[in-house]
Amino acid sequence: MLLEGNLEPLVVLSDMNQPDGNALDLLEKVRGRGIAGEWIFLTAYGGIPERWLHLGASATAPTTDQQQAKRFHPWLYWTTIMFSQTLGTALGDWTADTAGLGYEGGALIFGAMLAFLALAYYKTKISRTLLFWLAFILTRPLGAVLGDLLDKPVAAGGLDLSRYSASLALVVFIVACLLLFKHRAATKAH
Repeated sequence: MLLEGNLEPLVVLSDMNQPDGNALDLLEKVRGRGIAGEWIFLTAYGGIPERWLHLGASATAPTTDQQQAKRFHPWLYWTTIMFSQTLGTALGDWTADTAGLGYEGGALIFGAMLAFLALAYYKTKISRTLLFWLAFILTRPLGAVLGDLLDKPVAAGGLDLSRYSASLALVVFIVACLLLFKHRAATKAH
């Protein structure tokens, strides 16, 4: 349908294992015709290492090198996910509540740390994979303090938005970012 019609979707949700072939082949054909929507791939193909290799490791780490993907260790991945989720949320709550910095103070600290990592990405030769995982981990406490800022009562330092209002605010922010920051194709491999 994408190849035959005049569709120009903003987002395409696709299964990796299509009946007539690989979704990455379809993506190349569609992009070759100038259709530039964002693609989200889903798959239940094999286990985590197989999915990692099938996607060329590009979905969850900034690399397309198949040799690096073969060194993927599921236990390390899931340990990182577990610690970043659990400890990240706890760290965000601790920074805002126990350390007394409030939600805005916590957001500024974690936002500054992410900005520092972005600066390191552009100004140093530190491993891109290391910087990716550090940024990945820092987004958890940042998300925790920003989420609390949106829905906690005003007396507790929040904005007292309902879950629906907070969700709408996040959707508006995401759409604004997508519209303001145009995506460009990479000019070189990482």
